[in-house]
Amino acid sequence: MQDEEQSGPGPVNLRDLGGLPLTDGGRTAAGVLYRGDACYTGDVARGLLADRPPTTVVDLRSDAERGHRAYTWPDGTRVHQLSLHADAAPGGRTGLGLAELYGRVFDVAAPLFAGLVPVVARATGPVLVHCTAGKDRTGLAVAVLLLAAGVEPQAVVDDYVATDTNMPLLYRRWEAVGLRGASSSDGDRAVPPDLFRAPAEAITPIVERLVAHPGGPEAWLIGHGAREDDVRRWCSRARGEAAAAYRDRKAQTG
Repeated sequence: MQDEEQSGPGPVNLRDLGGLPLTDGGRTAAGVLYRGDACYTGDVARGLLADRPPTTVVDLRSDAERGHRAYTWPDGTRVHQLSLHADAAPGGRTGLGLAELYGRVFDVAAPLFAGLVPVVARATGPVLVHCTAGKDRTGLAVAVLLLAAGVEPQAVVDDYVATDTNMPLLYRRWEAVGLRGASSSDGDRAVPPDLFRAPAEAITPIVERLVAHPGGPEAWLIGHGAREDDVRRWCSRARGEAAAAYRDRKAQTG
């Protein structure tokens, strides 16, 4: 990350999901899907947000979370507010380990994950999926999308784990924007420390469930309401096939 004093405040857990290995060879296209933590009033567009800003934003936070120092995206950026189950927010449910928490949320939020498919499939530019930290709700949503696109399961796990090194930055970020304490989403409840990590064992059971589903992750999404043509379109976008086809048509027409 750039030095905040020089570049201004902004997300600290933001990354492009291009370059991930696919099960049948090749890698995901850059500039298609981003994941990250939330933006707040006073943030400065930098990094991905400046170089290739998202044309679509999927905000998985609750209404209460969105109300804190709400960020205004520029004209031309379409925002979808899809509140993922509150239990997936840090502090949403105490006494559960991450793996159990994710399993419960995954079961109740299946229609929401399927509802993400047309959003990412029909977008005309980069899509940013985020929650507060870009770890739990974002981690689940991104895992589903990446696996459906054919990303190697281990690469999906590794991408989730990458957030672990950004947790100290997130703590400082939350303090700077006035979120009360880094141990709870509402500042009033104690939360087990392990909920503020991103270990492989938390996301691995979800990845394994999707891979083992009859027909794979794509069939899982279709079974929960996604349209087959949107799933195909999303796979094409994630793999860069749509862009390649466009370039080929341009080359053929001179």
